[in-house]
Amino acid sequence: MFRSISLIALALASVPASAAETGTRIVSVDGDRIEYVTRLDAGDIVVIDGRSIKGHDPLHLVVAPSGRVRGEIGATPVSFMISKAHRERVVRQLRAQVAPSVAMAASAVAPSVK
Repeated sequence: MFRSISLIALALASVPASAAETGTRIVSVDGDRIEYVTRLDAGDIVVIDGRSIKGHDPLHLVVAPSGRVRGEIGATPVSFMISKAHRERVVRQLRAQVAPSVAMAASAVAPSVK
C-alpha cells in the first residue's frame, strides 16, 4: 500500500503539463515509484491510471473540468482540488499530442489526388 496517499495525490496533481502525455510516466513519491498514463476522455475529462511499481497497488484518478480530482489510490478513496489553470494546461497538452496522431492516421487512409 502507498505510504502517503496525500503526497502521491499532490505529486500527480502537480505534474507539469508538459509531462501529461499518453505514454507511460514514472514519478517517485515518498520512496514509492508510481507508473501511470494520462489520457483525455470525452468531455475533456482527464484520467490518470497507474500502479505502484513496488506494491502493484492500483491508482485511478479522474480530473473534472472544475479541477476536482476523485478516485482511488490503492483501496483508499481520494478527493482534492487542483487549479483550473493547471488542469487546462494538461488538457491542451493532451489535445496537442492527440491531434498529430489523428492527422497522420487520416492522411494515411485518404486517397491521393492526382
